[in-house]
Amino acid sequence: MASERIAKHRAAVLRPILELEKKGEPISAAIGDAAWELGLAKSHTWSLYRRLRENDARATALELDRRGPKPGSKRIAEDVEIMIDESLRRYYLVRERSSFLRIWREIRAECEAKGFQPPTRKTVKARLDAMDQREVFRKRRGAEEADKVFAARPGRLEVSAPLEVVQIDHTTSDITLVPAVPKLRHRTQM
Repeated sequence: MASERIAKHRAAVLRPILELEKKGEPISAAIGDAAWELGLAKSHTWSLYRRLRENDARATALELDRRGPKPGSKRIAEDVEIMIDESLRRYYLVRERSSFLRIWREIRAECEAKGFQPPTRKTVKARLDAMDQREVFRKRRGAEEADKVFAARPGRLEVSAPLEVVQIDHTTSDITLVPAVPKLRHRTQM
C-alpha cells in the first residue's frame, strides 16, 4: 500500500534523529534537513518526529490517516435531520413535487424559525439522492408504475451467436478462483 510505503520512508529518514537526541545532540538542523528530504513543512516534520518518538520508533505511527469526516457520517443536529426528512416527504414525495430550491428554502426557514443552524443545499441534495428510488417512484406515480420499472420481469434472453451478449459483474466476493493447470511431469532419461 502507498500509505505503508510512505510511512516506512518517513521512519527511515526520521530514525537517525532519534539517535542524535539520545546522544544529547541538538536536532533542530536535522529536522530541517529531514523536512527538506521528505518535502514537508518543518512543523509537520516535527509532528511526525514526535509521533515516531512516542511510539517506540515504529513506522506504523506515521501511516497516513484519511482526513476530514468519515464517509457516511452526518455532522448536523438530529432535529435538523428530522426536519429535512419530513420536508422531503411533504414536498418531494408527492405527485406534483416542488422545485428543489423551494424545498431547500422551506427547510432553511423552518430551521431558522426553530433556532437551528440551517443545512446547506449540498446537504439537502445528499439526503435527496440517498432516498430509495423505488419509494420515490411509487409515491409519485403509484405502485403499479413502480413495479413496472423496478420489479423483476420473467423472460429469457436468446442469443444466436457467440459473444452476441457480454455481461460483466464487478461484485466483490469472498472466494478466490484458481485456474486448474495440469502439472507437467518431467521425465529423466537414464
